[in-house]
Formats: sequence, C-alpha cells, structure tokens
Amino acid sequence: MWIYDPALNTMKLHHHVAFSATISLLLYMIFKSWYLSLVCLISGVFIDLDHFIDYFREQGINLDIKKFFSTCDNGQFERVILIFHGWEWVLFIGVLGWSAGWTPLMTGLLIGIGHHLVLDAFYNGTSIKSYSILWRWSKDFDFDKTFPSITPVKYSYRKSLGRN
Repeated sequence: MWIYDPALNTMKLHHHVAFSATISLLLYMIFKSWYLSLVCLISGVFIDLDHFIDYFREQGINLDIKKFFSTCDNGQFERVILIFHGWEWVLFIGVLGWSAGWTPLMTGLLIGIGHHLVLDAFYNGTSIKSYSILWRWSKDFDFDKTFPSITPVKYSYRKSLGRN
C-alpha cells in the first residue's frame, strides 16, 4: 500500500530534469522540433529559479548551495512567493498561445511549466491550489498556510537541529 511521506516523496531537481528530458524527447519524436523540445526542457527545469528568489529574500545573498538545497528540501521558509510557480502562468500562456497561434515557444512553455506544476503538486503532496499565486497571496504567502502538508517536515527538521 502506498503511503504519502513528504520526507520521501518530494520533487527534487534531478526528478525535474529527468521528467523534463523525457517529455522533451517525446515531443521531439512527435513534432520533430528541437526548439519546442528545448523550450519544454528549459522551462520545466528553470521554473525552479524562483526558489532562489525566496531563499535570498529570507537568508540574504548566501551562495552556499548545500544550505540552499537543505532550506528548500526541508521547507525552511516563513513566507514563500514562488513567482514562477503559478497556474496563472499556464492560463496566461494558454490564452496567448490560443490567440496568437501555437508556436513552438508557446507550446513548449505551456507543456514545460504545466508538467512541472502537476509533478510538484502530486509529489509534494500539496493541494493544487498551493500552486496558485493568487491563492498564496490570499494567505499572505505564509509557508505554513500555503503548504500545510509540508509544514510537519519543516518543524521536524528544526527540532532535529534543536530549534523551534
């Protein structure tokens, strides 16, 4: 029986790279467009750059990569904006693609960002609404209110360090 454990089942960078590469390869096999495939790969992985924005906002400009990944993997944020992680971007790109034509750029962005958000919501055990910028805004970007299923990991990690 599968039991969700956020400590074991969270999306990591290497998962996003593997999924994005696989989807990009499939897109290339179907559409024979390197550009479409590359846009999907890049957007499916580099959407996570917004984690650096939140990390720097809370930790200051600290380039300790090990600390960055530990902070992200253990939910060590008080507030989390994640400006690129939003269904609003999928909607915007979808409307733009529909109205302006489904160019390889629009199609690749939509698929790359879309699959990234779906994977995050499923594997991080969070609600789909957690990946809405407007919903996070309504919660004042408070990490505990926005990602309640990850909050126990946050406090368990802090307790292991002797912090509350």
